[in-house]
Amino acid sequence: MMMLEPRNRHLLVCICEEPEPDQERAILLPADYEAPKSPYAAVSVLAVAPDVGQHVLAGETIIVERSMLNEVTFEGETFYLVLENYILGVVEQEI
Repeated sequence: MMMLEPRNRHLLVCICEEPEPDQERAILLPADYEAPKSPYAAVSVLAVAPDVGQHVLAGETIIVERSMLNEVTFEGETFYLVLENYILGVVEQEI
């Protein structure tokens, strides 16, 4: 597996899976139906460029606008990058 080291104020992220909708519904939908997605996505930070000014660490979960995620495919691997300006917030876990 290849690892991409982000540069130029970007963060390498992994999109957190959205929960599957409840399968026991009484409404039948077409097989190709896709439920509308939220305009926001929770992503897990994998790596941070050295010049990122915000205090964001690898392993944290952040909220970003879904449309601001850049999908980069290189040699069969897909990476997701987001510019630090598009971080809307950091998810804090309660203890």
